Amino acid sequence: MGLDLKNELVDGRTFPSFEHAEHETLSWIGFYNNERLHENLGDVPPAEYEQTDNQSNDNCKQGNNRTLSTR
Repeated sequence: MGLDLKNELVDGRTFPSFEHAEHETLSWIGFYNNERLHENLGDVPPAEYEQTDNQSNDNCKQGNNRTLSTR
């Protein structure tokens, strides 16, 4: 994310105040994590990918929690 932030938001830009820079940065991070499509993640945003991945992991854990009966 570091190079993307630098290239897409900061490079060559002057912000009128620290607060303005902070606001713009937080807005960009929200966009990056929740809206921007990432090719390496199957063209979905990181937040959506993480949610899907967590659901898959939960389903796997539920399947692995079966109790084996001993005779």
